[in-house]
Amino acid sequence: MSNLRGEPADRPLENPGHHASDAGVTVPADTFRGDGEPTDPQPELPRTLRSLAIRTDYSDQALWDGFRAALTALDDDLEPGSYLHVLDDHAFRTLSAVEIEAFARGNEDHPYLMLFDREAMTSPEHLVLVLDLSEEPGSTFRVPASDLATVEANLFLANMDFSDFVEAADENNIYRAP
Repeated sequence: MSNLRGEPADRPLENPGHHASDAGVTVPADTFRGDGEPTDPQPELPRTLRSLAIRTDYSDQALWDGFRAALTALDDDLEPGSYLHVLDDHAFRTLSAVEIEAFARGNEDHPYLMLFDREAMTSPEHLVLVLDLSEEPGSTFRVPASDLATVEANLFLANMDFSDFVEAADENNIYRAP
């Protein structure tokens, strides 16, 4: 297994220690920042108790609106006030996963990130990139948007380690919930 930079992912595993009483993936409108205009030229990660997802693809607003609505529809059974905070900030539009990993590494608030990049927006299954920042920084896997709630909840509650998802991913590095 290797990380985003192609280096061996042989660092010791750590438990990020994030725990919560319940978690899910709901995307209420008030968690989105941005109105289509660039904001801060120096992007910052918000301090939040929720899992963080970053939008990096701004090529099709209508597609994004549909994707966001689909994410919200995935957890009708969950109560409002999710644990997924979506950062919709144009300051991240030119950053690659490698750059975001380097920028965010060591951030104690976010041991992992989910990226809504070009592939997540355009692939038929909306394959969201999940990026490790603590266990094996730079390690990644993709997850269909339909399984994102499962991955987010298990990472947030520390029911599973990031490496558990990487190991369970298929030959294309895609994790599909059983």
